[in-house]
Amino acid sequence: MYPCFREKIPTTKTHDKMITIQTFVFNPFQENTYLVADASNQCIVIDPGCHFDEERQQLVSYIKDKQLKPQLIVQTHGHIAHVLGINFLKEYYRIQALMHPA
Repeated sequence: MYPCFREKIPTTKTHDKMITIQTFVFNPFQENTYLVADASNQCIVIDPGCHFDEERQQLVSYIKDKQLKPQLIVQTHGHIAHVLGINFLKEYYRIQALMHPA
């Protein structure tokens, strides 16, 4: 259903709270984007590399289908493949993006 997925990372259960990590592979660089959600359906997007409209739609559709509530964009570093989707997600979900200062 979501062709950009690599195999799903197993869900981890800790202290009766479920954390789900979904991996997407986007753009010609084959960059990994991660969506991390908790039991309340709040989620963060890590390294959004969704550059093309089809990739953006895949991510938005997954978030909608799972009834997730994006809270934040987290950047692990500033390589181009990892930042291609920041502006789209900031505008679409009206959320903030953060990156380590190093």
